[in-house]
Amino acid sequence: MFSCLVISVLCFLLLCSSSWAVEGQCLDEQRHLLLHLKHNLSFFSSSESGVPVGLSSWDLNTDCCRSWEGVECNQIGEVIGLDLSFKSIVGSTDGLASLFRLSHLQGLNLGYNHFNSVIPSGFDRLPHLTHLNLSNSYVVGQIPIGISRLMRLVSLDLSANFFDPRKNHLKLENPNLRMLVGNLSELRELRLDVVNISSHKERNEWAQIFSSSLPKLQVLSLLNCSLSGPFHSSLSKLHSLSELWLALNNFSAEIPEFFGSFSNLTVLELVDCGLKGNVPQSIFTLPKLQYLDLSYNPLLEGSLPEFSQDNSLQYLSILDLSVTGPIPSSIGNLKQLESFDLSQNQISGSVPFEIGKLSELETLDLSNNQLVGEIPSSLGFLNHLNYLDLSFNNLSGPVPRILAKEFSSMYSFIMKINIINGTTSLL
Repeated sequence: MFSCLVISVLCFLLLCSSSWAVEGQCLDEQRHLLLHLKHNLSFFSSSESGVPVGLSSWDLNTDCCRSWEGVECNQIGEVIGLDLSFKSIVGSTDGLASLFRLSHLQGLNLGYNHFNSVIPSGFDRLPHLTHLNLSNSYVVGQIPIGISRLMRLVSLDLSANFFDPRKNHLKLENPNLRMLVGNLSELRELRLDVVNISSHKERNEWAQIFSSSLPKLQVLSLLNCSLSGPFHSSLSKLHSLSELWLALNNFSAEIPEFFGSFSNLTVLELVDCGLKGNVPQSIFTLPKLQYLDLSYNPLLEGSLPEFSQDNSLQYLSILDLSVTGPIPSSIGNLKQLESFDLSQNQISGSVPFEIGKLSELETLDLSNNQLVGEIPSSLGFLNHLNYLDLSFNNLSGPVPRILAKEFSSMYSFIMKINIINGTTSLL
Protein backbone atom coordinates (compact mmCIF):
# COMPACT_ATOMS: atom_id res chain seq x y z
CA MET A 1 0.00 0.00 0.00
CA PHE A 2 2.91 2.29 0.86
CA SER A 3 4.47 1.72 -2.55
CA CYS A 4 1.20 2.58 -4.25
CA LEU A 5 1.05 5.81 -2.23
CA VAL A 6 4.61 6.70 -3.25
CA ILE A 7 3.84 6.05 -6.89
CA SER A 8 0.71 8.21 -6.66
CA VAL A 9 2.66 11.09 -5.12
CA LEU A 10 5.38 10.81 -7.75
CA CYS A 11 2.79 10.81 -10.54
CA PHE A 12 1.16 13.89 -9.04
CA LEU A 13 4.49 15.71 -8.81
CA LEU A 14 5.36 14.78 -12.39
CA LEU A 15 1.99 16.02 -13.57
CA CYS A 16 2.43 19.32 -11.78
CA SER A 17 5.99 19.79 -12.98
CA SER A 18 4.96 19.11 -16.59
CA SER A 19 2.20 21.70 -16.37
CA TRP A 20 4.56 24.25 -14.81
CA ALA A 21 7.27 23.60 -17.41
CA VAL A 22 5.27 24.62 -20.45
CA GLU A 23 7.36 27.79 -20.44
CA GLY A 24 10.68 27.69 -18.62
CA GLN A 25 12.45 30.43 -16.75
CA CYS A 26 14.32 32.75 -19.06
CA LEU A 27 17.98 31.93 -19.55
CA ASP A 28 20.34 34.85 -18.82
CA GLU A 29 21.97 34.56 -22.23
CA GLN A 30 18.59 34.75 -23.98
CA ARG A 31 17.48 37.72 -21.85
CA HIS A 32 20.63 39.69 -22.67
CA LEU A 33 20.30 38.95 -26.38
CA LEU A 34 16.75 40.28 -26.35
CA LEU A 35 17.74 43.39 -24.40
CA HIS A 36 20.58 43.98 -26.84
CA LEU A 37 18.07 43.66 -29.68
CA LYS A 38 15.74 46.18 -28.04
CA HIS A 39 18.63 48.60 -27.43
CA ASN A 40 19.64 48.55 -31.10
CA LEU A 41 16.15 49.11 -32.50
CA SER A 42 14.47 52.48 -33.04
CA PHE A 43 10.79 53.09 -32.39
CA PHE A 44 8.17 55.68 -33.09
CA SER A 45 7.46 57.51 -29.86
CA SER A 46 3.99 58.25 -28.58
CA SER A 47 2.93 61.84 -29.20
CA GLU A 48 2.25 62.61 -25.52
CA SER A 49 4.80 60.84 -23.34
CA GLY A 50 7.67 60.28 -25.73
CA VAL A 51 7.89 56.67 -24.52
CA PRO A 52 8.47 54.08 -27.26
CA VAL A 53 5.30 52.28 -28.24
CA GLY A 54 6.89 48.85 -28.59
CA LEU A 55 8.62 46.50 -26.15
CA SER A 56 7.91 48.47 -22.97
CA SER A 57 7.45 45.18 -21.11
CA TRP A 58 11.02 44.07 -21.85
CA ASP A 59 12.58 44.82 -18.47
CA LEU A 60 15.79 43.41 -17.00
CA ASN A 61 14.12 42.66 -13.70
CA THR A 62 11.39 40.42 -15.12
CA ASP A 63 11.32 36.98 -16.69
CA CYS A 64 11.50 37.28 -20.47
CA CYS A 65 9.67 33.97 -20.90
CA ARG A 66 6.70 34.86 -18.72
CA SER A 67 6.13 38.60 -18.92
CA TRP A 68 7.79 39.99 -22.04
CA GLU A 69 5.35 40.77 -24.82
CA GLY A 70 5.86 38.77 -28.00
CA VAL A 71 8.36 36.31 -26.49
CA GLU A 72 7.74 32.55 -26.39
CA CYS A 73 10.10 30.06 -24.76
CA ASN A 74 10.47 26.32 -24.56
CA GLN A 75 10.62 24.35 -21.31
CA ILE A 76 14.28 25.08 -20.68
CA GLY A 77 14.02 28.85 -21.24
CA GLU A 78 15.25 29.13 -24.81
CA VAL A 79 13.44 31.68 -26.98
CA ILE A 80 11.60 29.84 -29.75
CA GLY A 81 9.08 32.49 -30.81
CA LEU A 82 9.36 36.23 -31.32
CA ASP A 83 6.44 38.39 -32.44
CA LEU A 84 7.55 41.99 -33.07
CA SER A 85 4.74 42.85 -35.46
CA PHE A 86 3.01 46.24 -35.10
CA LYS A 87 5.74 47.47 -32.71
CA SER A 88 6.41 50.77 -34.53
CA ILE A 89 9.98 49.80 -35.32
CA VAL A 90 11.62 52.27 -37.72
CA GLY A 91 14.92 52.71 -39.48
CA SER A 92 17.57 50.32 -40.67
CA THR A 93 17.39 46.57 -40.19
CA ASP A 94 21.01 46.64 -38.97
CA GLY A 95 19.61 46.67 -35.43
CA LEU A 96 18.34 43.12 -35.93
CA ALA A 97 21.85 41.60 -35.87
CA SER A 98 21.60 40.11 -32.36
CA LEU A 99 18.36 38.40 -33.42
CA PHE A 100 20.37 35.87 -35.44
CA ARG A 101 22.06 34.66 -32.25
CA LEU A 102 18.71 33.37 -31.00
CA SER A 103 19.52 30.11 -32.72
CA HIS A 104 16.52 28.19 -31.36
CA LEU A 105 13.94 30.47 -32.97
CA GLN A 106 11.10 28.66 -34.71
CA GLY A 107 8.74 31.57 -35.33
CA LEU A 108 9.64 35.16 -36.19
CA ASN A 109 7.15 37.90 -37.05
CA LEU A 110 8.47 41.37 -37.98
CA GLY A 111 5.44 42.41 -39.99
CA TYR A 112 3.85 45.85 -40.08
CA ASN A 113 6.86 47.92 -39.08
CA HIS A 114 8.73 50.66 -40.99
CA PHE A 115 12.29 49.50 -41.57
CA ASN A 116 12.76 51.28 -44.92
CA SER A 117 15.79 49.07 -45.47
CA VAL A 118 16.92 45.83 -47.06
CA ILE A 119 16.29 42.44 -45.46
CA PRO A 120 19.48 41.63 -43.56
CA SER A 121 21.55 38.55 -44.28
CA GLY A 122 21.89 35.96 -41.57
CA PHE A 123 18.57 34.12 -41.66
CA ASP A 124 20.39 30.90 -42.49
CA ARG A 125 21.76 31.07 -38.92
CA LEU A 126 18.24 30.23 -37.72
CA PRO A 127 18.01 26.60 -38.91
CA HIS A 128 14.94 25.76 -36.81
CA LEU A 129 12.80 28.53 -38.27
CA THR A 130 9.39 27.32 -39.46
CA HIS A 131 7.47 30.62 -39.65
CA LEU A 132 8.89 33.88 -41.04
CA ASN A 133 6.79 37.00 -41.56
CA LEU A 134 8.17 40.30 -42.90
CA SER A 135 4.93 41.49 -44.47
CA ASN A 136 4.16 45.19 -44.84
CA SER A 137 7.35 46.15 -43.03
CA TYR A 138 8.78 48.44 -45.72
CA VAL A 139 11.72 46.18 -46.50
CA VAL A 140 13.12 46.75 -49.96
CA GLY A 141 15.63 45.39 -52.45
CA GLN A 142 16.76 41.85 -53.14
CA ILE A 143 15.40 38.99 -51.02
CA PRO A 144 18.56 37.43 -49.48
CA ILE A 145 19.72 33.96 -50.43
CA GLY A 146 19.79 32.88 -46.79
CA ILE A 147 16.00 32.58 -46.68
CA SER A 148 16.17 29.91 -49.38
CA ARG A 149 18.22 27.73 -46.98
CA LEU A 150 15.53 27.58 -44.28
CA MET A 151 14.46 24.07 -45.21
CA ARG A 152 12.06 23.72 -42.26
CA LEU A 153 9.97 26.71 -43.27
CA VAL A 154 6.25 26.04 -43.19
CA SER A 155 5.08 29.65 -43.66
CA LEU A 156 6.82 32.51 -45.49
CA ASP A 157 5.23 35.94 -45.86
CA LEU A 158 7.23 38.65 -47.65
CA SER A 159 4.24 40.48 -49.05
CA ALA A 160 3.64 44.21 -49.28
CA ASN A 161 0.40 46.15 -49.38
CA PHE A 162 -0.54 46.58 -53.04
CA PHE A 163 -2.33 49.85 -52.20
CA ASP A 164 0.98 51.31 -51.04
CA PRO A 165 2.19 53.98 -53.50
CA ARG A 166 5.82 53.09 -52.79
CA LYS A 167 7.51 51.69 -55.88
CA ASN A 168 10.69 50.25 -54.39
CA HIS A 169 9.46 46.91 -53.07
CA LEU A 170 11.22 43.57 -52.71
CA LYS A 171 12.57 41.83 -55.79
CA LEU A 172 13.62 38.34 -56.83
CA GLU A 173 16.57 38.51 -59.18
CA ASN A 174 19.48 36.69 -57.54
CA PRO A 175 18.23 34.51 -55.99
CA ASN A 176 15.38 34.27 -58.43
CA LEU A 177 11.99 32.72 -57.73
CA ARG A 178 13.12 29.18 -58.55
CA MET A 179 16.15 29.46 -56.28
CA LEU A 180 14.12 30.93 -53.42
CA VAL A 181 11.64 28.05 -53.19
CA GLY A 182 13.79 25.22 -54.55
CA ASN A 183 14.67 23.81 -51.11
CA LEU A 184 11.50 24.82 -49.25
CA SER A 185 9.61 21.57 -49.78
CA GLU A 186 7.90 21.79 -46.36
CA LEU A 187 6.27 25.12 -47.19
CA ARG A 188 2.51 25.24 -46.65
CA GLU A 189 1.95 28.99 -46.95
CA LEU A 190 3.67 31.42 -49.32
CA ARG A 191 2.77 35.10 -49.67
CA LEU A 192 4.79 37.26 -52.08
CA ASP A 193 2.33 40.06 -52.87
CA VAL A 194 3.91 42.93 -54.89
CA VAL A 195 7.32 41.22 -54.97
CA ASN A 196 9.03 42.04 -58.27
CA ILE A 197 9.81 38.77 -60.03
CA SER A 198 12.49 40.12 -62.35
CA SER A 199 12.63 37.28 -64.86
CA HIS A 200 9.98 37.45 -67.58
CA LYS A 201 10.38 33.70 -68.02
CA GLU A 202 9.62 33.03 -64.36
CA ARG A 203 6.59 35.32 -64.45
CA ASN A 204 5.26 32.99 -67.13
CA GLU A 205 6.43 29.72 -65.55
CA TRP A 206 5.41 30.43 -61.94
CA ALA A 207 2.97 27.49 -61.89
CA GLN A 208 5.62 24.98 -62.95
CA ILE A 209 8.06 26.35 -60.36
CA PHE A 210 5.66 26.00 -57.44
CA SER A 211 4.20 22.66 -58.46
CA SER A 212 7.67 21.08 -58.76
CA SER A 213 9.13 22.53 -55.55
CA LEU A 214 6.26 22.98 -53.10
CA PRO A 215 4.15 19.79 -53.06
CA LYS A 216 2.57 20.59 -49.67
CA LEU A 217 1.51 24.14 -50.52
CA GLN A 218 -1.88 25.14 -49.12
CA VAL A 219 -1.91 28.95 -49.32
CA LEU A 220 -0.50 30.86 -52.29
CA SER A 221 -0.79 34.64 -52.56
CA LEU A 222 0.83 36.48 -55.48
CA LEU A 223 -1.14 39.71 -55.76
CA ASN A 224 0.21 42.21 -58.27
CA CYS A 225 3.33 40.24 -59.24
CA SER A 226 3.07 40.84 -63.03
CA LEU A 227 2.35 37.16 -63.64
CA SER A 228 1.23 36.07 -67.08
CA GLY A 229 -0.70 33.15 -68.48
CA PRO A 230 -2.15 30.90 -69.54
CA PHE A 231 -2.45 28.77 -66.39
CA HIS A 232 -0.16 25.78 -66.81
CA SER A 233 -1.68 22.36 -66.16
CA SER A 234 1.08 21.54 -63.65
CA LEU A 235 -0.73 23.80 -61.18
CA SER A 236 -3.28 21.00 -60.78
CA LYS A 237 -0.61 18.96 -58.94
CA LEU A 238 -1.02 21.20 -55.88
CA HIS A 239 -3.78 19.01 -54.47
CA SER A 240 -3.62 20.61 -51.01
CA LEU A 241 -4.33 24.18 -52.15
CA SER A 242 -6.89 25.84 -49.90
CA GLU A 243 -6.34 29.53 -50.76
CA LEU A 244 -5.34 31.01 -54.12
CA TRP A 245 -4.94 34.81 -54.28
CA LEU A 246 -3.83 36.06 -57.72
CA ALA A 247 -5.48 39.49 -58.15
CA LEU A 248 -3.99 42.28 -60.26
CA ASN A 249 -2.00 40.09 -62.63
CA ASN A 250 -2.51 39.89 -66.38
CA PHE A 251 -3.09 36.30 -67.40
CA SER A 252 -5.11 37.11 -70.55
CA ALA A 253 -6.43 33.57 -70.39
CA GLU A 254 -9.42 31.42 -69.59
CA ILE A 255 -9.98 29.86 -66.19
CA PRO A 256 -9.00 26.22 -66.73
CA GLU A 257 -11.39 23.41 -65.92
CA PHE A 258 -8.89 21.84 -63.53
CA PHE A 259 -9.60 24.64 -61.04
CA GLY A 260 -12.70 22.62 -60.30
CA SER A 261 -10.52 19.74 -59.07
CA PHE A 262 -9.09 21.66 -56.09
CA SER A 263 -11.28 19.86 -53.58
CA ASN A 264 -9.75 21.68 -50.58
CA LEU A 265 -10.10 25.17 -52.02
CA THR A 266 -11.79 27.68 -49.70
CA VAL A 267 -10.62 30.91 -51.39
CA LEU A 268 -10.37 31.71 -55.09
CA GLU A 269 -9.57 35.35 -55.79
CA LEU A 270 -8.81 36.41 -59.37
CA VAL A 271 -9.80 40.08 -59.41
CA ASP A 272 -8.68 42.16 -62.40
CA CYS A 273 -6.61 39.41 -64.03
CA GLY A 274 -7.56 39.86 -67.68
CA LEU A 275 -9.63 36.69 -67.61
CA LYS A 276 -11.80 35.80 -70.58
CA GLY A 277 -14.11 33.07 -71.77
CA ASN A 278 -16.67 31.23 -69.66
CA VAL A 279 -16.52 30.61 -65.93
CA PRO A 280 -16.20 26.81 -65.57
CA GLN A 281 -19.29 25.37 -63.89
CA SER A 282 -16.96 23.00 -62.02
CA ILE A 283 -15.92 25.89 -59.79
CA PHE A 284 -19.43 26.02 -58.37
CA THR A 285 -19.11 22.40 -57.23
CA LEU A 286 -16.02 22.89 -55.06
CA PRO A 287 -17.01 21.30 -51.73
CA LYS A 288 -15.29 23.77 -49.38
CA LEU A 289 -15.38 27.05 -51.30
CA GLN A 290 -16.16 30.05 -49.08
CA TYR A 291 -14.76 33.06 -50.92
CA LEU A 292 -15.06 33.54 -54.66
CA ASP A 293 -14.17 36.81 -56.37
CA LEU A 294 -13.77 37.01 -60.14
CA SER A 295 -14.75 40.66 -60.50
CA TYR A 296 -13.27 43.29 -62.81
CA ASN A 297 -12.71 40.84 -65.65
CA PRO A 298 -14.89 42.42 -68.36
CA LEU A 299 -14.18 39.66 -70.91
CA LEU A 300 -15.23 36.90 -68.53
CA GLU A 301 -18.63 35.40 -69.24
CA GLY A 302 -20.92 33.11 -67.37
CA SER A 303 -24.13 32.73 -65.42
CA LEU A 304 -25.16 31.57 -62.00
CA PRO A 305 -26.12 27.88 -61.78
CA GLU A 306 -28.98 26.38 -59.83
CA PHE A 307 -27.94 25.85 -56.21
CA SER A 308 -29.28 22.69 -54.60
CA GLN A 309 -29.75 22.51 -50.85
CA ASP A 310 -26.60 20.45 -50.46
CA ASN A 311 -24.63 22.48 -53.00
CA SER A 312 -20.99 23.12 -52.16
CA LEU A 313 -21.59 26.86 -52.22
CA GLN A 314 -23.82 26.80 -49.18
CA TYR A 315 -20.69 27.84 -47.27
CA LEU A 316 -19.87 30.68 -49.62
CA SER A 317 -19.29 33.91 -47.71
CA ILE A 318 -18.35 36.22 -50.58
CA LEU A 319 -19.75 36.18 -54.09
CA ASP A 320 -18.52 38.84 -56.50
CA LEU A 321 -18.69 37.81 -60.14
CA SER A 322 -18.99 39.20 -63.64
CA VAL A 323 -21.99 37.34 -64.99
CA THR A 324 -25.08 37.60 -67.20
CA GLY A 325 -28.56 36.11 -67.01
CA PRO A 326 -31.02 35.87 -64.11
CA ILE A 327 -30.47 35.30 -60.40
CA PRO A 328 -31.85 31.81 -59.73
CA SER A 329 -34.42 31.43 -56.99
CA SER A 330 -32.19 28.70 -55.55
CA ILE A 331 -29.82 31.46 -54.37
CA GLY A 332 -31.78 31.12 -51.13
CA ASN A 333 -29.97 27.83 -50.48
CA LEU A 334 -26.66 29.63 -49.79
CA LYS A 335 -27.48 29.99 -46.11
CA GLN A 336 -24.06 31.29 -45.02
CA LEU A 337 -23.76 34.02 -47.65
CA GLU A 338 -22.54 37.27 -46.08
CA SER A 339 -21.82 39.41 -49.15
CA PHE A 340 -23.56 39.19 -52.52
CA ASP A 341 -22.19 41.56 -55.16
CA LEU A 342 -23.28 41.32 -58.78
CA SER A 343 -22.99 45.03 -59.55
CA GLN A 344 -22.19 46.36 -63.03
CA ASN A 345 -23.11 43.21 -64.93
CA GLN A 346 -25.82 42.22 -67.36
CA ILE A 347 -28.08 40.56 -64.79
CA SER A 348 -31.66 40.38 -66.05
CA GLY A 349 -35.00 39.21 -64.72
CA SER A 350 -36.34 39.97 -61.26
CA VAL A 351 -34.90 39.95 -57.77
CA PRO A 352 -36.04 36.57 -56.45
CA PHE A 353 -38.15 36.50 -53.30
CA GLU A 354 -35.92 33.71 -51.98
CA ILE A 355 -33.07 36.18 -51.49
CA GLY A 356 -34.76 36.96 -48.19
CA LYS A 357 -33.65 33.52 -46.94
CA LEU A 358 -30.03 34.66 -46.78
CA SER A 359 -30.22 35.33 -43.06
CA GLU A 360 -26.47 36.05 -42.68
CA LEU A 361 -26.35 38.59 -45.53
CA GLU A 362 -24.65 41.88 -44.65
CA THR A 363 -23.99 43.35 -48.11
CA LEU A 364 -26.28 43.18 -51.15
CA ASP A 365 -25.19 45.07 -54.26
CA LEU A 366 -27.18 44.49 -57.46
CA SER A 367 -26.66 47.95 -58.90
CA ASN A 368 -26.11 48.78 -62.58
CA ASN A 369 -27.88 45.78 -64.06
CA GLN A 370 -31.06 45.13 -66.06
CA LEU A 371 -33.29 43.95 -63.24
CA VAL A 372 -37.03 44.50 -63.58
CA GLY A 373 -40.12 43.95 -61.47
CA GLU A 374 -40.85 44.76 -57.86
CA ILE A 375 -38.47 44.97 -54.92
CA PRO A 376 -39.25 41.80 -52.95
CA SER A 377 -40.71 42.36 -49.50
CA SER A 378 -38.51 39.50 -48.25
CA LEU A 379 -35.59 41.93 -48.08
CA GLY A 380 -37.15 42.98 -44.81
CA PHE A 381 -36.18 39.59 -43.37
CA LEU A 382 -32.45 40.34 -43.71
CA ASN A 383 -31.71 41.34 -40.13
CA HIS A 384 -27.94 41.61 -40.58
CA LEU A 385 -28.05 43.74 -43.74
CA ASN A 386 -26.04 46.95 -43.47
CA TYR A 387 -25.49 47.79 -47.14
CA LEU A 388 -28.07 47.62 -49.92
CA ASP A 389 -27.64 49.00 -53.42
CA LEU A 390 -30.31 48.39 -56.07
CA SER A 391 -29.65 51.58 -58.02
CA PHE A 392 -29.60 51.86 -61.82
CA ASN A 393 -32.09 49.11 -62.55
CA ASN A 394 -35.68 49.13 -63.77
CA LEU A 395 -37.28 48.13 -60.48
CA SER A 396 -40.53 49.40 -59.04
CA GLY A 397 -42.90 48.84 -56.15
CA PRO A 398 -42.72 49.50 -52.41
CA VAL A 399 -39.57 49.45 -50.33
CA PRO A 400 -40.02 47.26 -47.23
CA ARG A 401 -40.77 49.60 -44.35
CA ILE A 402 -38.22 47.91 -42.09
CA LEU A 403 -35.52 48.90 -44.58
CA ALA A 404 -36.75 52.46 -44.65
CA LYS A 405 -36.62 52.55 -40.85
CA GLU A 406 -33.04 51.35 -40.90
CA PHE A 407 -32.28 53.82 -43.67
CA SER A 408 -33.23 56.64 -41.31
CA SER A 409 -30.20 55.73 -39.18
CA MET A 410 -27.29 56.38 -41.50
CA TYR A 411 -24.86 55.23 -38.86
CA SER A 412 -25.98 51.63 -39.14
CA PHE A 413 -27.35 51.26 -42.64
CA ILE A 414 -26.60 52.47 -46.16
CA MET A 415 -29.30 52.02 -48.77
CA LYS A 416 -29.25 53.14 -52.39
CA ILE A 417 -32.45 52.63 -54.32
CA ASN A 418 -32.38 55.34 -57.01
CA ILE A 419 -34.48 53.18 -59.36
CA ILE A 420 -34.09 54.04 -63.03
CA ASN A 421 -37.44 54.24 -64.86
CA GLY A 422 -39.14 52.71 -61.82
CA THR A 423 -41.25 53.98 -58.96
CA THR A 424 -40.97 53.14 -55.29
CA SER A 425 -42.91 53.71 -52.13
CA LEU A 426 -42.77 52.48 -48.57
CA LEU A 427 -44.42 49.17 -47.79
